[in-house]
Amino acid sequence: MHIVEIDKVQWAGGLTIEIYFKDGTHRIIDFEPWLKANPHPQHNKFANPVEFRNFTYTPTSLYWGEDADLEFCLNAYYTGDLDADE
Repeated sequence: MHIVEIDKVQWAGGLTIEIYFKDGTHRIIDFEPWLKANPHPQHNKFANPVEFRNFTYTPTSLYWGEDADLEFCLNAYYTGDLDADE
């Protein structure tokens, strides 16, 4: 089984981030469509670019908020499909 790990994440402006994986894969993901289509009190504040750019990442996760108020499975980031399951 191929284990995917995040190498680096950069804010790319607005509600977009660039994710670099240790296997050389690179994704640019715009979260705006997903956030607009899935409003929720827990993560609505991250639709503001000022809040959105404050994320945390490790080799196996990327999330927003101290309690991971907004987080997707690692496969979603790797494929660029925010609706992907693990």
